[in-house]
Amino acid sequence: MMTKNKNTRNSELRNKVREAAAEGASVEFKPSEDSIAYLFGLKDLSCFGLGFLAPKNSTLFASIEVGQVISLKLFKGNVSPDPDLLKAKICHISEQRPGTDPGQMVVGLSILSQE
Repeated sequence: MMTKNKNTRNSELRNKVREAAAEGASVEFKPSEDSIAYLFGLKDLSCFGLGFLAPKNSTLFASIEVGQVISLKLFKGNVSPDPDLLKAKICHISEQRPGTDPGQMVVGLSILSQE
């Protein structure tokens, strides 16, 4: 019996392969109108989605959930000084694989539209 490893399975679920984010790339957003703004470094992105890292103990996780739609600013780091304004849906909140980015969670977003 042949089994798929998790990396193959996860890549099959994506519309496009994601590339590592440029140095200094980040996302900024407020989970709700009355919350503080959060800024996190970007992990990876494609034309359909992106992922960012957040510390496991961040207060962010009390304010977001899978399926939630958020407006955000995407800063592309050294690629472009001007942010893109996007609407995105939170697709997953996952632990990192052992040995990668200890103490961090990855939040996966699907880009819905550009504002």
